[in-house]
Amino acid sequence: MRRKTCLGLLGLLLLLAPTAQAQKLGLGGFLGLNVPVAQDDAGSGTIFGFRGQFQAIPLIRVEPHLSFLKNGDYDAPGIGGPFTLDGGKLTSFGLNGILGAPLGGPGFGVGLVAGIGSYKLQVESYEDDTRVGYSGGLDLSLGLTGAPVKLNGRGELLVIPLEDGGSRKHALLTVGAIYSLGPR
Repeated sequence: MRRKTCLGLLGLLLLLAPTAQAQKLGLGGFLGLNVPVAQDDAGSGTIFGFRGQFQAIPLIRVEPHLSFLKNGDYDAPGIGGPFTLDGGKLTSFGLNGILGAPLGGPGFGVGLVAGIGSYKLQVESYEDDTRVGYSGGLDLSLGLTGAPVKLNGRGELLVIPLEDGGSRKHALLTVGAIYSLGPR
């Protein structure tokens, strides 16, 4: 049910994008560092993915995304001494809203990011688990004069609630670029 809801919302927003402002579309990618927060079953790892953006209204951008997060392995205590276990990986798709600087154009911009997504956790020796997660953070961007590319850095906190009342949390630090399609 959650997956269908997320896919439905994503599809609706993509259908509305051309009517919002078709000339304000962008495509890009990102990569960076993933640091599990308050988790003893995973180490730091990597994240990379792809983003699409469109300018919904002058100060709000909508951003569908697809990301791949890999946790580092961790050492677990054992009777014969510590042993290494797989930290797992997360595959996600979702939707972010960014309040702040416009998609195209030169100059420095700051934006607040809030998002929702479907996260599939895969850990060796466990059954795959798919959950809805939430993220929030800060986006810093730099557009070069006359260039259709905007560079960005982002810091986010990702929270994925679990059934038992706990949650998985990750601090995400990424760098990327968005190529603006259309006028800037």
